[in-house]
Amino acid sequence: MKITILTLFKEQFNDFVNTSIIKRAISKGAIEIEVVDIRQFTKDKYGRVDSSPIGGGAGLILKCQPVLDALSSVKNESSYVIMSSPRGNTFNQKKAHELALKDHLVIICGHYEGVDERVNNYVDEQIEELEKNRMIRIVTSGDNNRRIEFIHDKITTIINIKKFLVHRIQTKSC
Repeated sequence: MKITILTLFKEQFNDFVNTSIIKRAISKGAIEIEVVDIRQFTKDKYGRVDSSPIGGGAGLILKCQPVLDALSSVKNESSYVIMSSPRGNTFNQKKAHELALKDHLVIICGHYEGVDERVNNYVDEQIEELEKNRMIRIVTSGDNNRRIEFIHDKITTIINIKKFLVHRIQTKSC
């Protein structure tokens, strides 16, 4: 299984891939984690990846162009694209089982006040990033330790389910 994370803050994932169960899964070849910096794909001459929402409103949103270019650089026919969003589906054990069966999972980390709505046309599913407390997302914009913990917890759950499924298949075939 390959997991690709599209983010503006790639450096925040350094410890993420070098600790605990994820590090062991990577070293055993059970999963591959790729972290892609969305900012590397902007065509804005000033390197901007954000803009004001069309129609007005407070804050900034992540532009469509750099997100879609980053996505197209990693996406293939076996990719399943999810985006963290407070309005997405709740992540639970059933969802973890579904995602554990995917060959390539691409996670788009939302930033600022949100992501340009046109990106949704390229996403297979939105997943709620904070299951119980949406206020944390509203108060702390952008990538933060809570988001990293969320992704770490979800990927760890997926790895554990994948290991369980492989073990179950091996014991049934004996």
